Amino acid sequence: MKFTDQIAQYIADQKLDPRHLTIVLPSERAIKYISASMYKNNNGPLIAPEMITIDRWIKQHSDKTVIDRTRLLVRLFAIQMENPADPKDASFDEFQTWGQILLTDFDEIDRYLLSPELVFRNLADIREIENWSFNSTDPTPAQKRFMEFWDRLPSYYKRLNEVLDKEGVCYMGKAYRFLADHIDRVFAKDKDRIFLFAGFNALSKAELSIMKQLHRMGKAHILMDADKYYLNDPVHEAGMFLRNFLKSMELKELPFVQNELGFAKKEIQVIECVQQTGQVKTASTILGSLSTEELNETLILLADEALIVPLLKNIPSSVGKANISLGLPLKNTAVRTWVELMFSIQENKLRFKTEAVYYQDLQKFWNHPFVNAILTDEERSRVLDLELKAVQQNKIFRNKESVKVSDKLDELLNKTLESWENDWVRAINNIRSTFAFIHQQLPIEDEFNLSLTEGFDQSILDFNNIVHEGIPEMNLKSFKNLLQQHWINKSIAYHGNPIKGLQIMGLLETRLLDFKNIIVLGLNEGKMPPTNPIQTMIPMDLRSWLELPTPREKQGLFAHHFYRLLHKSEKIWITYSSARESIGSNEASRYLLQLELELQRFNPNVQLTKNVYNIPEENVTINKAPIIQKTPEILAKMDALFQKSVSASALNKYLKCPLDFYYRYVLEFGEEDDFEEEVEMSTFGSFIHTVLEDLFTPFARHDKTGLRKNPQPRSITSYDVDEMLGKYEMMIRGQFMKRYNGDEKAFTSGKNLLSFKMALELTKRFLESEKAFLMKQKDPVFIEYLELELRSTLTLLVNGEEKEIQLKGFIDRIDSVGDKIRIIDYKTGKVAEDEVKIALNSEDLLNSFAKPKHGVQLSMYSYLYRSAFNQLPDEVALHSLIKLKDGIFSLRGKKEETLEEITDAFPQFIEQLLNEMYDVSIPFEHEKAWASYCLYCE
Repeated sequence: MKFTDQIAQYIADQKLDPRHLTIVLPSERAIKYISASMYKNNNGPLIAPEMITIDRWIKQHSDKTVIDRTRLLVRLFAIQMENPADPKDASFDEFQTWGQILLTDFDEIDRYLLSPELVFRNLADIREIENWSFNSTDPTPAQKRFMEFWDRLPSYYKRLNEVLDKEGVCYMGKAYRFLADHIDRVFAKDKDRIFLFAGFNALSKAELSIMKQLHRMGKAHILMDADKYYLNDPVHEAGMFLRNFLKSMELKELPFVQNELGFAKKEIQVIECVQQTGQVKTASTILGSLSTEELNETLILLADEALIVPLLKNIPSSVGKANISLGLPLKNTAVRTWVELMFSIQENKLRFKTEAVYYQDLQKFWNHPFVNAILTDEERSRVLDLELKAVQQNKIFRNKESVKVSDKLDELLNKTLESWENDWVRAINNIRSTFAFIHQQLPIEDEFNLSLTEGFDQSILDFNNIVHEGIPEMNLKSFKNLLQQHWINKSIAYHGNPIKGLQIMGLLETRLLDFKNIIVLGLNEGKMPPTNPIQTMIPMDLRSWLELPTPREKQGLFAHHFYRLLHKSEKIWITYSSARESIGSNEASRYLLQLELELQRFNPNVQLTKNVYNIPEENVTINKAPIIQKTPEILAKMDALFQKSVSASALNKYLKCPLDFYYRYVLEFGEEDDFEEEVEMSTFGSFIHTVLEDLFTPFARHDKTGLRKNPQPRSITSYDVDEMLGKYEMMIRGQFMKRYNGDEKAFTSGKNLLSFKMALELTKRFLESEKAFLMKQKDPVFIEYLELELRSTLTLLVNGEEKEIQLKGFIDRIDSVGDKIRIIDYKTGKVAEDEVKIALNSEDLLNSFAKPKHGVQLSMYSYLYRSAFNQLPDEVALHSLIKLKDGIFSLRGKKEETLEEITDAFPQFIEQLLNEMYDVSIPFEHEKAWASYCLYCE
């Protein structure tokens, strides 16, 4: 017989009059089960007794209104402000960290009927001993302040209760103490009232006192759900509270103590899941094998409640009805990310001191599920365009006016970006109005998001009232913490039948309930029993002496909850994860070891088996670089690529990693654009290039298209560079201002400031080296071209077939020193001699040109120039902006090969390269010789 059936039978056997009966329970969930059991026991309808949870029952008989924790915190802070001993005490931000803990201790002092004077005297003595020192007779100022804090605790407790008494309110612990001291209150309306306490486990001193007084009056019936297996074992943690209860109540035995665990047949399967998600896959398989009748007697117990969302996605359709008692925590939904987004926006306004929206916040806004749910296809397309432009322009901050999409989305963005300015009434109004607007815009068929937005607003209604009543001055972080404590543990309820069908619960919802089939998911150490510490100012040894809860009692509480579930069970499946995601997360719960090493040996009818579940390899995505075979379609794409144009960087990409080349150029994925919040080397390198181009353009004898200017600019001199040295800083600053949307503060601190300083320094060094170069020259120096684009078409024999390839290059600078032509390319990185030296080998030109890092680029520039001007340049070189003292690095032969020989060999190199690229027996695959994987290969 189930425990709820036993309760119903007990009421009938004892002929307890339901008109005068109150059943007090530990949880709301049990009320419906007891009602169903009473209906079944009576074979039909009957007058139901009052059924109520113990917290509601206590509040019902309190002489004062019980108020919430946030209001208590505000009142306690006001008490501290009456006589602050230190300026730090005036800060709510610092107070909040310990004020919550102190309120918990105050509550426990009253729940456990302790003398506040005794507690605080012992606490002060302990702290004084801890701060006593052999080395000094007088305490330091810090020690004095520390001791003064503990001395003030008794006055805090006394003053808080005085303030609350005056207002006619109290906290929960005080309500428990009041009823324990005024038990006659429960008979105020009905002197014949009797009480039945069912299913309790860990009881405070106040609860014990209340039950004991009523029991001695003959007005209380106490039913505990227990089993002899752990109750009679003096060391078993699951029976610890019940043994203490018998002793406190001066009882010899409890009614309904069973002997199921010691003799009943039970099949227990323990399933180790290598992957975390394997646990819900296991549950899905088990559920699919159960009949409708079996499902009505089945519980899924979520030891790890984070598995609720993946579980819901994996419940087989054959299950039909499923009731989820624990609800969906709002913290596991889009509500949390939206609230975090709103606070992130305010934090970044303070951090960057700008009203412009930070790009990360804007990205989160555009891509949030709430926003996506209200967008039309046209609006979504507009958002994608804005995102693309933002990335291309690298806009770290955007003004609201520059990201307009539609009236609807613009209004939502304006609401979300509204500044709070430490006005918390304004803040809570803004948060609620933003959620109300989202709720209004959501389509009526989107029931899930409608429930989320409505559920969140309901969860903060009381907090809204508190803010309007008045809260202390605090910073944004403290306000966030204060708001979070109100809503973070709220849930939205699922609709279902709590009696029939599959039941899905957390551990606390299972109290008093029994099931034949139990599937426990996530039974890892740290999940059950949980390992979160007790937050208290009272040391554990003193707590133990005062008989306050310690971690040992907490573990005993959860142990009883777990073992109690096994009483009526027949088949139990237990999963735990061995995935190594964090320290300790792969350990099975101690309960599994107890079942194996203790229960199985005690009860020979317990059959415990172990299995390992691993998601099949075909269902697991393995990050492995693919191998792409060259099909006719791919070869056709390559033809189109080479006929259009190919650069030296594209050829180098193939030589470095053929698979990367395939993705970027053949499939035209290109480079992935992303925001550079901190200026990278390549970016400020482009800034320097742009500034140098602007500085030298007035002296260029040809424009970018190659047309000769008229009139011709004169030669450049060291005096011209002197003028440039007076301009460059303003021009570099302009490049940074353009990148940061006019916000100079974005590069006046941190890494961006270092990048700005580096760009200035490199530009200055280059101009100074240019000045020194010009001062040494006897011949005039002319700038012929800047950023000149050159192209040339090669017709080559590739695998017996003629193919055309168009080469393209952009040359930073071409100048003439006297009658000598120089091709110069600027590099912001380092350059070494070996990187520009080519050792020609006609049998292996691929290696000849590919081995030196810059061999392909410089050789192509030389070839393109000769093709365009029908003459060979005198020098093709790199100018390293960070190694200016080493001069320029000119392309040359490693074995005295001339520039002409290298340039002549370049078309042969391209022909050998294309023959390999078009060879269908050589696939595109990752180049294993390189240590790291590129973006696409990985």
